[in-house]
Amino acid sequence: MCLAISDKQFVRKLVEKQVKGASHNTYSDLIFIFTWTAAAHILLIGFSLFTLFVFKPDERLFSTNYHWAVTGLSGGVVSLLLYSLMQFLTTVLTLSTVAETYIDHLRKPETKAAEKKLPKK
Repeated sequence: MCLAISDKQFVRKLVEKQVKGASHNTYSDLIFIFTWTAAAHILLIGFSLFTLFVFKPDERLFSTNYHWAVTGLSGGVVSLLLYSLMQFLTTVLTLSTVAETYIDHLRKPETKAAEKKLPKK
């Protein structure tokens, strides 16, 4: 959604806005969040598929009978799953913030036009 926004003024606004003390802009932060979330989910899918091939269908995922490496692998997949869920939540919250900013950006010209039509006191 944010990458496909065709409003050049809004994209320019994101590119020009910087957090104090940072050397990058908010648009590059947005691209980073999307890229990092995609990488985390791709890694999760890869590890999950690998785990499917390591464990047989009738085996328990967590068991004390396994070698420490296999138990660590299953724990790693669960940890990566939790991290990916948190990263997805971060992405959804970021999208919500960008949507609010975009709505404000779209409303500002209407507000300025309405102020011009009002009679001055």
